[in-house]
Amino acid sequence: MPPSNVSAALAGSKLGVLSIVFFTVAAGAPATIVGGVSANGFAVAGTPGLPLGHLAMALVVGAFAIGYVTMSRHVDNAGAFYAYIAKGLGGATGTAAGAVAVVSYLMILSGLVGGFGVGAADFAERLTGVAMTWWWFSAAAILLVAALGVQRIDVNGRVLALLLLAEVAVLVVFDVAFVAAPAPGGVAFGALNPAVLLTGSAGSILLIAFTGFIGFANLTVLAQQARDPRTVIRAASLSLLIISALFAAST
Repeated sequence: MPPSNVSAALAGSKLGVLSIVFFTVAAGAPATIVGGVSANGFAVAGTPGLPLGHLAMALVVGAFAIGYVTMSRHVDNAGAFYAYIAKGLGGATGTAAGAVAVVSYLMILSGLVGGFGVGAADFAERLTGVAMTWWWFSAAAILLVAALGVQRIDVNGRVLALLLLAEVAVLVVFDVAFVAAPAPGGVAFGALNPAVLLTGSAGSILLIAFTGFIGFANLTVLAQQARDPRTVIRAASLSLLIISALFAAST
């Protein structure tokens, strides 16, 4: 009996270190975090400490990743958090955690799809001068993701690599421009002063910074498609370095 489309698309031993890194960093939505979440985060926190918050959360996530990635070598299940919680605390607790995760991701999905539709419609109107309904763009995005979803996972990795490199390139151009032509007063490093994490805004800073690491859970989800267990470990280290450096520098 020939393999199904799903089993063929998710066949193991297809993803190398860079492919998993692309999946992980792309899930963190760098442009969305830097251009949207972080911009609002400065207003909410009321301090410039967000860059240091990203570095602090990188240390926390790095410590967590040691056990998280190690578990992927002992629990052969793409369910990640659900599978690990069920293994340690029982099926009922694991199912409850999985339900919370599903609802949370669906809420994120609805926000991203809606935001994409509005942004794309505005961009299209600026280019063409013709007003377009936002949900057409949202529907097109859903169909595109659905079409890619039945392709081989290594194909998706290449598509993500192309889009992510373009996204990061835009951020790097802005970063260089901000340093080359800073606001009056020049480049300052007060945002890296550890004292900002000793203020009443520390909780807000760390919570907002943590959103940049939301895609880190992808590491163990993709463990079954990795070429070998060491691939996931290397991808975890490289992903954490890229995410923390990119977000800290950009913010």
